[in-house]
Amino acid sequence: MKICLLRGTAAAHAEWTRRLERFGAEVRPQIRTAVEEAIVLLTPEPETAARQVRELREQCPMAALLVLTDAELILRVQLLEEGADDLLPTHTAPEEVISRLSTLADLGPEAGPWTEVGKLRLGPSRVAVYLDERHLDLGEHAYRVLRRLAEAAPDSASREALMNAGWGEPIEDNRLDAQIRRLRNALARTASPRIETVRGLGYRLQA
Repeated sequence: MKICLLRGTAAAHAEWTRRLERFGAEVRPQIRTAVEEAIVLLTPEPETAARQVRELREQCPMAALLVLTDAELILRVQLLEEGADDLLPTHTAPEEVISRLSTLADLGPEAGPWTEVGKLRLGPSRVAVYLDERHLDLGEHAYRVLRRLAEAAPDSASREALMNAGWGEPIEDNRLDAQIRRLRNALARTASPRIETVRGLGYRLQA
């Protein structure tokens, strides 16, 4: 995988270059073209982080953009709003960084923009989910079901559509029911949105 590694101290940049190359990545220190496969932004300063992410997104709108940061929640939310696809702590293992970038690259532009329903905000991956400005930690299957519901809102989504959304192939009813229960529990901390059962059809995410 080709990774454009940007910012950070000279020592951190050199260390991350070695770590990523050890796992087969081709690391470059600068952007060569607007059509980049993946960009990693190393621990940007809080004062300039949002601007850096915004400029990178404008320069490379199709790239998978990952930020390594230990910033506070408010700044992390802002970085996602400015165009970062994902955020990981600075101590993340290099193989996980490469895996996450590969997943983001596979999402492609069809992942679309952020979706909002009530106090729920969903980005293009499961780590970009916020409820009332608090991060909501969901598994991949639950995230895909919730995203399908959010994209359909205010209309309902059929059980069949949701069963395909979460696993990529039809699954048993009880597995979908389990994910719906988990999502309802996760959303219970706020008044909006709520997952409603539509008798004879499926479910609806109601703001």
